[in-house]
Amino acid sequence: MGTKILNEKQLIESLKFIMNQARYAEARELCEYILLRITSEHEVYYQVQMMRLEIYMNLYENEQFMALYHTIKDEIEVQGEPIDRINMSLFVGHYFMFNIKDNDEALPYYQKSLSLAIEFCNPQIISIAMNNIAVILYEKNEKPSTILEFLEFHMTHLENLSDVNDLTYIEGHGMYFRTLISMKQYEKVQSKIKHLLTYNVAPFIHLKLYYHLALCQFEEEEYIESLETCEKMLAILRDNPSLHDLLYIYLEVYDIMMRVATVQNSPHYALYEKQYKGILEKEQTRIQQHLTKIMNLYEVLPCYEPNENFYRKMNQDFGTFFVLNTNDIQRILSKVSGKYAFIWTTFTNSYGVYIREELTEEEVSILLLPLAKYENYTFCQFKSNKDTPKNCYIHMQATLYYQEHLATNMIQM
Repeated sequence: MGTKILNEKQLIESLKFIMNQARYAEARELCEYILLRITSEHEVYYQVQMMRLEIYMNLYENEQFMALYHTIKDEIEVQGEPIDRINMSLFVGHYFMFNIKDNDEALPYYQKSLSLAIEFCNPQIISIAMNNIAVILYEKNEKPSTILEFLEFHMTHLENLSDVNDLTYIEGHGMYFRTLISMKQYEKVQSKIKHLLTYNVAPFIHLKLYYHLALCQFEEEEYIESLETCEKMLAILRDNPSLHDLLYIYLEVYDIMMRVATVQNSPHYALYEKQYKGILEKEQTRIQQHLTKIMNLYEVLPCYEPNENFYRKMNQDFGTFFVLNTNDIQRILSKVSGKYAFIWTTFTNSYGVYIREELTEEEVSILLLPLAKYENYTFCQFKSNKDTPKNCYIHMQATLYYQEHLATNMIQM
C-alpha cells in the first residue's frame, strides 16, 4: 500500500505543470530529484537541464544559473535538440536582461535565439526574442523607423508559419504597437487592435490589447475613449476570477486613468489615485496576513517541527507519511490528534504529516476524507531503511503535482 512510483515521463509532466504556474521553488526540488534518476544518456536529459536553467533564472539564483550554463553549454550545442539550443540562448538572454540588467550582454543571445527559431520554425520563440530585441534597441536609442522595419520583417516570418496560433501571433505585436504609437501612427494601431480583438483568445490577451488601445487613445488625445477602454479592462478583471490576483494590471489601468484625469483637470483624479494606492497596499496586507496565519498555526496546532527536525524524527521510526495541499490543515490535524501520535511541518506549497503507525490506504482515506480530496494528498508507509525521508517527500510531492495536473486537465476538457 502507498504512493505509486511515477515514471520519468510522469515526473516531467508534473514538473512542467508547476513551472507553468510559476511555482519555481517547488520545481527546483523536483527537477533535481529527476536528474538523480536519469543519466546524460537519457532522451530527456538535456530537456530537464534546460528546465533547471529556467528555474534558476526565475529564482534569481544567478551563481547556480551561470555554473549550470557553463557546465552544459558545449554538450547542448553538440548533442541537444534544436529546442534545447534555442531555449539555452533565450534563457541566457533573459538572464542578462532581467537578472543582471545588462542589455549589451543580452542582445547577442537573443539574436542567436531568434536566428535558431527562424531556422527551426518556432513561432513562440520568434515572438519573444524579436520583442525583447526591440526593447533593447529602444533603450539604445535606435530610430523608431529602424525598429519598426526590424519588427515587420520578423512578423512576416510569424505570419508565414503554418503552425503559428492566434495567441502567439497576437503577443508578437507588443513592441510593434509601442513603436507605431511613438511614430504617431494611431489609426494603424487602432485598426490592427480592433481586428485582433475579434480573435477567440483568453481574456488575459484581450487585456493586453485593450491596454495598448487605451495608450494609443490617450496619445491621440481621445481621452473619453481611453477611459472607456480602461473601464472595459476593469470589467474583464472583475468578470474573470482567475485574473483577480493580477494586481499589476489594475495598477497599469489606474495609471492611464490618472494621466487622463490630469490632462483634463478632472475631479476624478482623487478617486483613481485612491484605487491605485489601495491596490499597492492590498498586496502588502495579503503577504502579512499569510505570515500571520502561518504563525498562528504553529501556536494553535500541536507537534509542529521545522523541516530538519521533522526529517530526523522520521528517520527514527516506522510509520505513515503523507503530504497534503489543502486549506483545511487545522481541521485535519485536529482529527489526527484525536487518534494518533504525530508530527507535522510545512513545505513550500503543502504540509507534511508523519504518524507513528503504519496505516493502510483505506485508513488514510478515512482519516483525510472528506477534508482533503484524492488529488490533494498522497502517502506512503515509510521505512527508514528503504529510502531517505527527503527523497520520499519529493516523490510524494511529485505524485501530488501529477494528481493535481490530471484533475486540472479533466476540468478543462
